[in-house]
Amino acid sequence: MTFQKIMQQLAKKVYAPVYFLQGNEPYFITQIVSYIEKNVLSPEEKSLNLRSYYGKEYALRDIISHAKCIPMIGKRQVIIVKEAQEITTLQRKEGQQKLASYLTDPNPRTLLVFAYKNKVIKAKTFVETFKKSGNLLYTTPKVYENDIISWIDAYVQKRGYTIAPKAILLLQNAIGLNLQHLANALDKIMLNCTTTKNITTAI
Repeated sequence: MTFQKIMQQLAKKVYAPVYFLQGNEPYFITQIVSYIEKNVLSPEEKSLNLRSYYGKEYALRDIISHAKCIPMIGKRQVIIVKEAQEITTLQRKEGQQKLASYLTDPNPRTLLVFAYKNKVIKAKTFVETFKKSGNLLYTTPKVYENDIISWIDAYVQKRGYTIAPKAILLLQNAIGLNLQHLANALDKIMLNCTTTKNITTAI
């Protein structure tokens, strides 16, 4: 499934029980996680039903144990595992099998999200379990140099700005292909554009 399709489904409130977001382009993972954090639960539900864990601080068995719990209020709880690539057991077969076991019978009242950045689990059985279980395994696409111009242009247009071709090339040459770094730079530039909505090399 593409990034755009995932975002469309989230906007329609069509959720998978488990999202495993992996790959070498953190921007897409960050965007999906941020949307889920902000929009799946109401403000009242977030205080009790939104939990964030960091992979280096929690064991996989504890995360799965929390995912099996029933939320105290509301229809669902959201558990987000940030820096999931730091969970050492997920890098081994036994950890992947433990998660696969949960995938076959996930708690329908839990939305469990793994942000597994800058690494990819390619094990065939792991991938096949996701395909068969109705959960979502998303691997970020590789970003190529010829994608950057259109991406930058679309990014600023979505926020009501325009950008000159020379400014795009300057950013591309200075920052490279990392979308998260490009997004951060563009956000700073737009924040400083107090008198114009057009980004040029002079700004």
